[in-house]
Amino acid sequence: MKNVLDVDLHGRVGQLTIDVTLRTGGRPTVLVGPNGAGKTSTLKMILGALPLERGHVTLGPSRLSDPAQGIELPVERRQIAYVPQRQALFPHLDVLANVAYGIPARDRAERVRLARAALAELGLSGLAARAPGKLSGGEAQRVSLARALASCPRALLLDEPLAALDATLRPAVRRFLSEAVTSRAIPTIIVTHDRADAEAFSGDVLVLEHGTVIQRGTLATLASHPQSAFVSQFLDGRLPAP
Repeated sequence: MKNVLDVDLHGRVGQLTIDVTLRTGGRPTVLVGPNGAGKTSTLKMILGALPLERGHVTLGPSRLSDPAQGIELPVERRQIAYVPQRQALFPHLDVLANVAYGIPARDRAERVRLARAALAELGLSGLAARAPGKLSGGEAQRVSLARALASCPRALLLDEPLAALDATLRPAVRRFLSEAVTSRAIPTIIVTHDRADAEAFSGDVLVLEHGTVIQRGTLATLASHPQSAFVSQFLDGRLPAP
């Protein structure tokens, strides 16, 4: 597969040692684990916002990180879109300008056209002129998703992308996002606490505890031999919202 994200991460974040290997391509990879397990740190290492001590991050034919070879591509050159759990829109730009900001088109009119199309896909056309400070949490998160997809990324990192959404909106946005990343074959890693997300994205599930992957496989594989109390709680849908 041409566009595959292949990572081998080894490094320290505070007192936590991150030791994660994964490979994802056509189907999203779902990353789950208890609070403090290192899920967000794993995404930030792939993004280049946190350094590796050793290992690598490879996207397609491109080596993005490899300390042994002195390779450390800056975040802005990796073509990886990252949607944090808490939305990070530019407060001085309206919604349309936020979405248009990262679109790789030279012509401003084309960027605006593509931004409007991305907003329309998520039912956000009516928010185009609104300031981020006037958005609800769910609206802001959907705008963040629109901005990420509109930038035509080579890979997508989503940190609890649906957690801020109202329960009535979550199924539709989950379905849209699953179809969007699958149809575009974007290597995607999704951090979630919700089993319904893992079911919708239907990829491999990696369970991270204390910075280390303790179990990986399909939901059925995890259910047949859960390796920890957390895995059992996740499968039973008994985890609290983050």
